[in-house]
Amino acid sequence: MRTSWTIVFLLAAAAPLLAQTYPQTAPSSYYFSITPNGRSDWSLGCDCPPPDERGVVGTDRLGDYHQTTIRFCSEGVPLTERIRSYDKRPVTLFCLTYQAASDKPLVSFPDFDHLPRDFHILSFREKAFSPPTFDSSSDGGPQVIFNNAGDAFIISPASHYLIQTISPDAKHNITSRLRDTVRNIPAGFTQQTLVVHGNGINRTWDEWGKAVADLQGVKRPGNDADVSLKYLGYWTDNGTYYYYNYDPKLGYAGTLLELAAHFRAANIPVKYLQLDSWWYYKSLTGPDGKPGKTKNSKFPQGQWNRYGGLLEYQADPAVIPQGLAKFQHELGLPLITHNRWIDPASPYLKHYRIAGYAATDPKWWHDIVGYLQSSGVVTYEQDWLSEIYPHSPELSETVTAGDDFLDGMANACASDGLTMQYCMADPCFFMQGSKYPNLTTIRTSDDRLKRDRWHNFLYTSRLASALGIWPWTDGYLTSETDNVLLSDLSAGPVGFGDEIATEDQANIFKAVRTDGVIVKPDVPIIPVDSDYIAEANHQRRAIVASTYTDHDGLRTHYVLAFTTRPDVTVATISLSEIGVAGPAYAYDFFHGTVRPVENTFQTRLGSGRFGYFVIAEPGLSGIALFGDMGKFVSAGKQRIASLRQEKGKLIAEVVFAKGETTLTLHGCCANRPEIRLEKQKLNAAFDPASKHFTVEITPPTDAKTADDGTKRVVVVMENK
Repeated sequence: MRTSWTIVFLLAAAAPLLAQTYPQTAPSSYYFSITPNGRSDWSLGCDCPPPDERGVVGTDRLGDYHQTTIRFCSEGVPLTERIRSYDKRPVTLFCLTYQAASDKPLVSFPDFDHLPRDFHILSFREKAFSPPTFDSSSDGGPQVIFNNAGDAFIISPASHYLIQTISPDAKHNITSRLRDTVRNIPAGFTQQTLVVHGNGINRTWDEWGKAVADLQGVKRPGNDADVSLKYLGYWTDNGTYYYYNYDPKLGYAGTLLELAAHFRAANIPVKYLQLDSWWYYKSLTGPDGKPGKTKNSKFPQGQWNRYGGLLEYQADPAVIPQGLAKFQHELGLPLITHNRWIDPASPYLKHYRIAGYAATDPKWWHDIVGYLQSSGVVTYEQDWLSEIYPHSPELSETVTAGDDFLDGMANACASDGLTMQYCMADPCFFMQGSKYPNLTTIRTSDDRLKRDRWHNFLYTSRLASALGIWPWTDGYLTSETDNVLLSDLSAGPVGFGDEIATEDQANIFKAVRTDGVIVKPDVPIIPVDSDYIAEANHQRRAIVASTYTDHDGLRTHYVLAFTTRPDVTVATISLSEIGVAGPAYAYDFFHGTVRPVENTFQTRLGSGRFGYFVIAEPGLSGIALFGDMGKFVSAGKQRIASLRQEKGKLIAEVVFAKGETTLTLHGCCANRPEIRLEKQKLNAAFDPASKHFTVEITPPTDAKTADDGTKRVVVVMENK
């Protein structure tokens, strides 16, 4: 799809230009607009200096393009503006190059002052966890403008994310420029901005995210790329039981060793442990420079038990007397380790290059990541990014410090085989993080998952998922069925923080197999388009969010509806919004009921104020398979490895983990289906009224066991 461009003379006469001439002023002689499908009511446009070149063709990572080039001077500095319109993508790339050094930013580019009619805005606040706002916000992330028909533009930085901003006044003017704090811009420096358009807000998000990844030449990680994404984990962060808390009889390390022993004895397949900020040396000074306090007054006031910044990234013997490496060996689980900001009183400032609260010295990163790698750590979690940024002025004043900080972190982790997680990230960190394939996860809600945080989690997860970073809900208790569900639907980590021996195993195994593998959707759950439109129009309605499993075009959909308002009791679910084309069946997970659905259907949210549905279409086979009746994500590929259909026939490859002996498949069919496991005929229970069938599956005794302990069996279902 080629972007439609209009360039119109606004001045009757314009001085002739030579290819390498830089006029000393920037007269507004031309007008250009991004006009999808020729629609004058839905376009972005601005005045610009007269171009030197138009219609130049080329190819870059985004594909074939037509380019317009504009050259002029601002305050004596020669500048070059390039506009690339791509032939097969609804994408426009704007590039501003400083041909000579400048002591400050000079111009905005692009500078859209001709905006669409009747549009809404979504942006993300420049604060911890980047909460969404349906208003303009000056930050380093994208601005999404959309209308009630679902048409959308996304405007965002496409380079130098920590020093570039989109204008705050998007109702009247949308500009992309370097932050006012930036100084000493070198000759040859280029600032880039992306504009992506489409019909369908989520479709435009996806197109934008692909463009960002392609432009950077980065392949984003899969949803099982590291231990936290693949397996069940245990977390000790804020809101969990063992956050700055332990059994005084056992000590901190002893408590966690006892916890791991309990998991093994109880067959709870926890596969990693997260250590939060309690394990290393810290000051008593908060990020604002004010005196802090002891974290837990019930315990000794050691350097581990403090609120402040990092002094030394080593295990404090007061809580891990045997040292981190020996503790991890005794624990028998890989570790994820948390870190804060570097305190101004840290001895690191004497030996390494530290910019405010941020390490910009690659040697520092090499040294601390080497320590982690030798201690059984597999993921490094960088927290407090929203405080590190404003307290490290170089990050927003220079064109290199941001990359020195975050490239240094990513490169050191990659060289030692560690993945990364960002926490408390501003929007610019989401954007910057898209550069790093080993940034696998990012927190998208405040500490301790609660229902009133679901809203922000889902919208900020849309930002993360578009960029290919898997969202993390933060911790919860396993008795909280709704939070376990949302964590599973996020396609990110599933991790809990219960007190020892208080786990709800039934809820745990709704999300994971007996080997700890998370049975999850292909993509993170996200709000449907009409949620954006309803919220922008201040409508009171339930939020509907969806995700799916895609087996070669045969999709199973998972739909969550919820509200935090007591006056909203009903949710309306549109099949077309979640990608269901025709008639389908919906399984109400918590009520165990089935209904045929077409177009839209409503559900009463009840006392829990949420509802959850698995939706499947009969398709060519005539059989709508929901999958494993015991799992939230019932057709997740970790359980249903493959699914293919023929006329009147559906064939499923089902995965059993070590220790799993039976499971129940279920779905809907007009008639009782004939079902075979390998060559064995199975008896399916069938309800003629609802068309719902269930069948118990047990792997044959001679089924082959794979190296990972799993067994795969083929189930054939026929609609006769």
